[in-house]
Amino acid sequence: VYKRQYQRRVHGGSQGSFIIDGLVLESAAYSNGCVRLPESGSLASPLPTSMFTWLQRDQAAKLRTPNSMLFPLYLNSTRDVVLCQLHLEVDKSVPAHIWYERGVSLTAWHKE
Repeated sequence: VYKRQYQRRVHGGSQGSFIIDGLVLESAAYSNGCVRLPESGSLASPLPTSMFTWLQRDQAAKLRTPNSMLFPLYLNSTRDVVLCQLHLEVDKSVPAHIWYERGVSLTAWHKE
């Protein structure tokens, strides 16, 4: 059932889509579709299962909003290998430099 649900979701998306589960947002929190400052002292926040779609640059540019920022997706918490960069919606009440100062990023593999 677990596998079938994901297969349906992938097939329901466009070609070039894939699903990733287990991504972790570091140095920030994620709620209501937005990156926010954490309310607790937590340094990592698990992200919900996400569907990614490969887009050409001009298509991706049309989807960006003034409240989106580019964050790196690292292979793991050592931050040695950058897999790609992702545009995510951020809390517009937080100045952009704060996200960079905090070193906000995503990791694809997080040691339990």
